Amino acid sequence: MTKRILIGKVATAHGIKGDIKVLCYADDPALLFSADGVYTDETTQKRVVLLPRAEPKAGLFIASVEGITDRTAAERLRNQQFFIERDELPEAEDGALYHSDLEGMDVVSVDGKAMGKVLRMQNFGAGDLVEVQSKSDTYYIPFAEPYLVSVDREARRITMIEPEVM
Repeated sequence: MTKRILIGKVATAHGIKGDIKVLCYADDPALLFSADGVYTDETTQKRVVLLPRAEPKAGLFIASVEGITDRTAAERLRNQQFFIERDELPEAEDGALYHSDLEGMDVVSVDGKAMGKVLRMQNFGAGDLVEVQSKSDTYYIPFAEPYLVSVDREARRITMIEPEVM
């Protein structure tokens, strides 16, 4: 089994017939509406099929879920996350990377000093951050210039300028 990637979640119920508003995190929303469905967690085989009901508005898709026919049932789905297998994602464009592909990579300074490993990528609204797990701590470094120097996919290594500690 490959790693699963979070591609969306239920924001809230919509209307009285069981529809939901879905936030899509994928560049291609069609991934949410696969005929095979999407996984409802990172480990089990449980899938649901989402059917688009209206054009997206403000980044939200209106969808229905098989078996959900009223607002009360739809409200219970609030914050339900949707996943796909990593290998279901299309190939990244030249020079592009999926955040999930960075997880576990070594992080080193420009002089080769080990800084830790990528725990995960985060974005709290001001840009992508690398969450680095060192031997004793976790910390964030902006995943952009001037901190980001290079990403070596084959060596699974990210070279960064070590931030000054305040």
